[in-house]
Amino acid sequence: MSKKFFVKLVTDPDVDLRKCIVGIACAAQAIKDGYDVDVFFAANGVKMLHSEFVEGINNSGDTA
Repeated sequence: MSKKFFVKLVTDPDVDLRKCIVGIACAAQAIKDGYDVDVFFAANGVKMLHSEFVEGINNSGDTA
């Protein structure tokens, strides 16, 4: 039986970017640790799926 991990992101990154980044970091670490990871983006959390939004975060240098 494989190890499973589920992450749900619903927080608006414009309101609490740190919470969104922590969720994604947890998912990434779980993948590294060999878990089968599902990530669900809902509500304003879907902003994190738009490459332009993520590029804007990267270019701003905002570290949450």
